[in-house]
Amino acid sequence: MAEAVVEIVLEKLNSLIQKELGLFFGFDEDMKRIASLLTTIKATLEDAEEKKFSNIGIKYWLGKLKDAARILDDILDECGPSNKVQSSYLSSFLPKHVVFHYKIVKKMKRVREMLEEISDERNKFNLTEMVLERSRVIEWRKTTSSITDRQIYGREEDKDKIVNFLVDDAPQSEDLSVYPIVGLGGLGKTTLAQLVFNHKKVVSHFELRFWVCVSEDFSLRRMIKAIIKAASGHACEDLDLEPQQRRLQDLLQRKRYLLVLDDVWDDKQENWQKLKSLLACGAKGASILVTTRLSKVAEIMGTIKIPHELSLLSDNDCWELFKHQAFGPNEVELENMGKEIVKKCRGLPLAAKALGSLLHSARKKHEWFMNVKGRNLLELSLEDNSIMASLRLSYFKLPIRLRQCFAYCAIFPKDERIWKQQLIELWMANGFILSNERLDAEDVGEDLWNELYWRSFFQDIEKDEFGKVTSFKLHNLVHDLARSVTEDVCCVTEGNDGSTWTERIHHLSDHRLRPDSIQLHQVKSLRTYLLPHQRGGALSPDVLKCYSLRMLHLGEMEELPSSIGDLKHLRYLNLSGGEFETLPESLCKLWNLQILKLDHCRSLQMLPNSLIILKYLQQLSLKDCYKLSSLPPQIAKLTSLRSLTKYFVGKERGFLLVELGALKLKGDLEIKHLGKVKSVKDASDANMSSKQLNKLTLSWDRYDEEWELQENVEEILEVLHPDTQQLQSLWVGGYKGAYFPQWIFSPSLMYLRIERCREINSLHEALQHMTVLHSLSLYYLRNLESLPECLGNLPLLHELAIGFCSKLRSLPMSLSLGSLKMLRIWGCPELEKQCGKETGEALSKIAQFPEIRVNGYLIKVFSNLERHKS
Repeated sequence: MAEAVVEIVLEKLNSLIQKELGLFFGFDEDMKRIASLLTTIKATLEDAEEKKFSNIGIKYWLGKLKDAARILDDILDECGPSNKVQSSYLSSFLPKHVVFHYKIVKKMKRVREMLEEISDERNKFNLTEMVLERSRVIEWRKTTSSITDRQIYGREEDKDKIVNFLVDDAPQSEDLSVYPIVGLGGLGKTTLAQLVFNHKKVVSHFELRFWVCVSEDFSLRRMIKAIIKAASGHACEDLDLEPQQRRLQDLLQRKRYLLVLDDVWDDKQENWQKLKSLLACGAKGASILVTTRLSKVAEIMGTIKIPHELSLLSDNDCWELFKHQAFGPNEVELENMGKEIVKKCRGLPLAAKALGSLLHSARKKHEWFMNVKGRNLLELSLEDNSIMASLRLSYFKLPIRLRQCFAYCAIFPKDERIWKQQLIELWMANGFILSNERLDAEDVGEDLWNELYWRSFFQDIEKDEFGKVTSFKLHNLVHDLARSVTEDVCCVTEGNDGSTWTERIHHLSDHRLRPDSIQLHQVKSLRTYLLPHQRGGALSPDVLKCYSLRMLHLGEMEELPSSIGDLKHLRYLNLSGGEFETLPESLCKLWNLQILKLDHCRSLQMLPNSLIILKYLQQLSLKDCYKLSSLPPQIAKLTSLRSLTKYFVGKERGFLLVELGALKLKGDLEIKHLGKVKSVKDASDANMSSKQLNKLTLSWDRYDEEWELQENVEEILEVLHPDTQQLQSLWVGGYKGAYFPQWIFSPSLMYLRIERCREINSLHEALQHMTVLHSLSLYYLRNLESLPECLGNLPLLHELAIGFCSKLRSLPMSLSLGSLKMLRIWGCPELEKQCGKETGEALSKIAQFPEIRVNGYLIKVFSNLERHKS
């Protein structure tokens, strides 16, 4: 963690030095001295991070370093580009600005002195400069093909599947087969590989079998030497690379061999391709079995469609493994207590084995049980280093920035489902991720999340209707690891917890029943405060005195105090579910604010007009704000805005559709009151084709007088098309045109909803190209008379809903051949007559559908027709 904090602040510092900001404020020499000190200290932090778990002095020293770095970060934030003191040279001589300069210079001097003390203290720890890459195999990680555990639980199916592939499937392929086993550290990947390697079918099938423990060093020269030694039983001579390659191929040429590459970490595809080209000289059926913790490695190396993901053990198998390790034949009376301990393992074999061994060696087992009952698994693992070593290995293999991103997950309660988008936004707010020349910070965060998922830190993912990951969980042991890494800087409170916090708490998630009583006056540098489940009531005044806050989430607040404007460093503010009608003008003093969430604020009627001065605002989320009818004028001034969930078209300047023109929006967007668009040019000026939108809602309000008077409505809708390659969901409502432009039926769409379009009597034949359409909803189309025959030919159409289309008399004949799983019909009298008859043309078309609903009745077709009220 300290490395990441220092790295981030050092980047900011060097950037400001290049801009000669120190000369402007008068502390140029201090800035350069601090940069030099941090660079020197940073070189030893890798060693310090590894030693802090066993050396309390180093742990305390790292804490002081992080404190100093965060104080410096606040100072640099005050001096950064958002600070209005820098607006002009002359303004810097105003009295209030002179005082500000004096205070900043004094703070910077104090930080320099702190870092000089920290640097001097470092020398007594004998820390060495280290680079992240390691080239040696740590002794405890060396593995062999010998089966170390004779009794294995819960892996029979896995073993049989892999053996069958190697013996039956692989020989059918002309190419070298590579079978990856992937999963979290401690799941038993190596043990499973040993079982397969020594299986009698495998032994008799392969001419040559050999095992290489890879670990970090995947260099071509090292791998060739290791494989030669494993295959021949003799160490390879220290030859040049070319003769080594020939020697390797001589050993493997035209042989059906099995090579196990255990514990692979290298995810550089070019390294694997170089080695693979040398190994592809064997006979038909030659195979490689790979074990790795990284999904990316499995993806790069594997030749099978889906890598073999090793699952957690079932509760029963985990118990059997624990019992085998822990108990003798006459200790059955401890079974109930044992099962309680096994629940802590959550299916992780290494944990069950380690805790079972600890219990086995305990002299007084009953006392041991009582001692461990209330402790988490990571605390217990301190008594057996195997669990801790395995987990920390995965952690220390992470790039520095990823370590901090992972550790921040400790801000969420154990077992809680974590929303992926929220986590990425919190990373952004805390400065863990920054944009680059190619990607926005949010896209960088997406890549970082994927990297952690590929490295098996995240599990139990859930996806939305578009196949995108929305949420996930951490295994309890992985959560304990995150907690141990964050130590005393991250805290989660629950129930009636009345904890008092040290001054070093930086991230606090408050889930207590009485959060208004929180005491934070002793906390000096709080960066995150999460209060997600507030039910009305007052906010503790201490929270708004935490001036270093970057992230603030306040659930269901009745009123937001005006002192919110004092949080100058704030990047993320979530007030979703709030019961307030307005927001204080002081909100617009949050110069650094990047994300403002106001979802489900159902009483909110207006936003402050000065909101447009927040030039760093990237996201303004207004979902389900039903009483809100307009945005502040000139929203185009929010030039950093990338996500705007709702826009209201107005008649006056500053509220026109052209305000969207220059904004580079993506994600979800709803545009309301489109009846107020006066001309095709006004619609074209919105520059919608440049928007990378996934979901788009276009709404005409039929109660506006402009709606009746609007002309050229077909041409207006034509120019409102976004980048249709990105668009996945479209909702069009209140449109009064006689036909739809072709883009409405974009081939990329998965969900299409059309409602209250009174003049539409048929759908465009372009519908036939919507090959990924999952759901089509048609409501209140009073003149719709028919549906195109191509509807039944759409291969992925699973749901069709038709409501209040009074002139629609029949369904396309082709529907009976399609993939439809659910049909819903209501308010369509002519169509209902056809579907409601026991023998009827429409019924014969739809009888094979798994679910049919007509006017709320669920119809099932068996030998006769049954109706059940849903």
